Amino acid sequence: MAWFDFQTTIYELNPSKQITAEDVNNKLISLEEKWQQEALSTKSINFPLLRSSLTRIYQDLGYDLPQFIYFSSPYQLGQYVCQSVINSFSQEDLQLLTCKILFHLQGKEKGLLREITKEIIIVFHHYFDLWFGANFKGKFKSNFETNKNLKIADIDLNLKVAIEKRRSHHKKQDNIKQLVKQIKIKLNEEFLLFIFNYLVEKITHKVVKKALKIIANTLSTSKSNQHLSQLVNEFENNLLCKYFLTPELFCLKAIKFDCYNYICQTINNEQNWENWQKIIVNSGWFIAGKNFCLISDKPKEISINKDYLLHNEGALALTYLDGKGLYAYEGVILPPKYGQIKLENWQGKWLLKENNAELRRVLIQAIGYNKLATELKAEEVDTWAEYTILRFNDIIDDIDKQPICLLKMTCPSTNFIHALRIPPDFTSAREAIRWINWGIDPDDIIMAS
Repeated sequence: MAWFDFQTTIYELNPSKQITAEDVNNKLISLEEKWQQEALSTKSINFPLLRSSLTRIYQDLGYDLPQFIYFSSPYQLGQYVCQSVINSFSQEDLQLLTCKILFHLQGKEKGLLREITKEIIIVFHHYFDLWFGANFKGKFKSNFETNKNLKIADIDLNLKVAIEKRRSHHKKQDNIKQLVKQIKIKLNEEFLLFIFNYLVEKITHKVVKKALKIIANTLSTSKSNQHLSQLVNEFENNLLCKYFLTPELFCLKAIKFDCYNYICQTINNEQNWENWQKIIVNSGWFIAGKNFCLISDKPKEISINKDYLLHNEGALALTYLDGKGLYAYEGVILPPKYGQIKLENWQGKWLLKENNAELRRVLIQAIGYNKLATELKAEEVDTWAEYTILRFNDIIDDIDKQPICLLKMTCPSTNFIHALRIPPDFTSAREAIRWINWGIDPDDIIMAS
């Protein structure tokens, strides 16, 4: 989409015409379509234009021109930051961090990994703030927020209600927010692992060095991914991704800004708003600092379903130029061991080793009960005619903590297996059939047919 598309005026109404809630709703539909597409755009970045637009923001904030550095993905950008910040640690602080880690190791207290991670993050944040400037991200966001029209308070209450009502029921926008959060979670996991590994190179104390290496190796194994996820979840608001400025979220806010401008038929701080539009349609994720502005390219490919959820089968759903990205099924991020494999080749036996509740749900949904009934050994509880109750004692439901039970029906003519989930307390296949058929006895079904 060319830049001139954003220059077209949105103030087409006669000033004497009163804007109705229906007018606002219709305008929101077009604005949502425009900005949601931009939020998931994969078009190439015009770096000279982006540099010029960002320079204006720095000038507005009263800062000198920063050093602009470009990266092919937020993964590459984040690793650069982690490495640069750790390289700036003073010897005194590095020795103090070593002593604190050694103290926790010798104490062998519960939550050892959490305490070590906390000590590392405290030092990391201190040096990050020195390098980039404390709360510089907040200054950038405040500059963007000035684009809210000063006449918002004068907007008719019915029009405000129309805006909020539509926004509160907009699933696609919620899914875009969820996508941003998921990317941040996976980035934070990778950055935390990188920090542990890089500190192994910087710390000289043999005991601490060995401990950090063991921690990094353990967290990187597939069996321990859950521990890494728990760490990231606990420290989410203190890890590197909190510093990223994300155009996707700016695009969602732009929907509301544009709608306010439409209603008021004027723009507050027009030049600033025009400049910010150039940034958010022409930028990947970036970190702004007082002396540095680090900018990631946009994804090369994004595969989503009709609800704007990341989804692809057997390939990355989100791909950057450096090959980094995410696998996903219906919005759930998958580890490569599942995501790299075509859906028809997913195996029921994976459920027996998978401990993550969300991934177990996805496996069951994607593999299907028919295939599970065919592939996995199960206890046969009861049989009636072609129907059999199967209980999978090794597959525990994450909600009711009971084994998953299916009613399996084998078609006499084709031998094709159909399977439906039933409550775990059924011991009679005939009763299970009656339950599935809303209380109708199977003999009645046979007579009716």
